[in-house]
Amino acid sequence: MRRRAARPISLTHFAYRRHHDNNTGRMSIRVAIVGPTGYTGLFLMELLLRHPSAKVTYLASRRDHPPNICNEFPQLLGRISDNVTDCRPIDAAAIARDADVVFTCLPNNAAMKAVPALLDAGLHVIDLSGDYRLDSGDAYEQAYHHKHTDAANLAKATYGLPELFRDSLRGETFISNPGCYPTPAAISLAPLLTQKLINPSGIIINGASGVTGG
Repeated sequence: MRRRAARPISLTHFAYRRHHDNNTGRMSIRVAIVGPTGYTGLFLMELLLRHPSAKVTYLASRRDHPPNICNEFPQLLGRISDNVTDCRPIDAAAIARDADVVFTCLPNNAAMKAVPALLDAGLHVIDLSGDYRLDSGDAYEQAYHHKHTDAANLAKATYGLPELFRDSLRGETFISNPGCYPTPAAISLAPLLTQKLINPSGIIINGASGVTGG
């Protein structure tokens, strides 16, 4: 069973604590990324570096020897503060000291191992994996064929689809980002269903994946 969808992931509404950035003179939201070395992490960093209210302050890697992000992605050289480019271990307490919002860009089944400690540390969490997109442990097990190790937080996560919902995210502290297939499917079907232009039963979505799909 899919979770009730929510408003878009907007940093300006999602995080409440802002900090003065001495370099820009503006108030900014401190953002951490857990798992920044994959495709999702890189794309997220590109978005955050263009966000007027965001400042990347912590990069956390689960590798035994956390890398320098500029060695992984040379295009980021000179665009992220030198004291942030070296990835650090996934330490919830340390992340909470340096950030207000954390994006988890970990693979499915890995995010659920990191998220509980991040929430317990008082962080606002936006998870980009598929670990929290369903609203019960039974639904998750049926879809992914293994048990969820953090079922208690499934009910706490809010499923957010920016293009369709804009009024229910304010004040939420835990957001589960929609997946790549459900997003275009929902956006394409929503106006047709709302205007009753198609029959809601028997809909088939034939999705074809590109380079990022699995």
